[in-house]
Amino acid sequence: MRNHRYTTLLALLLVVGPAGGGQKAKPATHEEPRPASAGEERPVDLDKLPAGCRVAAKRVKLVKPFEAIVRGERVSSREIVEFELSSKEPIPARALDPVLAVGERAVTSYRYAGPLTLVFTEPDPSKLPRRARVQFRWGMEGPAYSLDYKFDLEALETIQR
Repeated sequence: MRNHRYTTLLALLLVVGPAGGGQKAKPATHEEPRPASAGEERPVDLDKLPAGCRVAAKRVKLVKPFEAIVRGERVSSREIVEFELSSKEPIPARALDPVLAVGERAVTSYRYAGPLTLVFTEPDPSKLPRRARVQFRWGMEGPAYSLDYKFDLEALETIQR
């Protein structure tokens, strides 16, 4: 019985061919992306940071406490730090959540404020470094993209909300 299966498989390979259907694979060609015309959407490159990303941070004193579950821990705070990441291109929604790294601290609580803006919220400002470099990445293990922003906790503008 086993020999019959192998003979049938060999016969199919000879008739169909290794490339499937006897067709040869076309060589890959490299095409430069063309600019999108008015009303046409361009494909999003998920392997890079959207163009023109910039970040701004502010300290927010809240009338009503901010409550969230961060890394399995319930957090309630009347003072938060918000990081607004804005771009010239839409920021895509992906399977991996966006992460803002402020020094060694990963800020994972976020919301889309619009197609060009993400707002990250750090509910416990005491866990942020005083001064740090800021990076963006998709997921906790993804490649990090440095942003042209030097975080300084003491120099943040404070607003009431």
